[in-house]
Amino acid sequence: SEKDSDDNVVNANALLYNSHKCTISGPKEKLIVVSGLDNCLISDYGNAILICNKERGTELKRIVHDIRNSKNSSFT
Repeated sequence: SEKDSDDNVVNANALLYNSHKCTISGPKEKLIVVSGLDNCLISDYGNAILICNKERGTELKRIVHDIRNSKNSSFT
């Protein structure tokens, strides 16, 4: 997906307000509303929702790894 005028990348059914440099992904049948966030990753997949600051790169990798290995998640 391409960036909007606020440098957000959206691959979802989303409404953004005063948010910049965010990456949002999720299913088209669910509305994701983002307000007042900067440089965040928001991902809704299966039964997991991930919301984190993109600046925490090493922590983000660990979080995604933990989610994928969780028995209670269908996040891939």
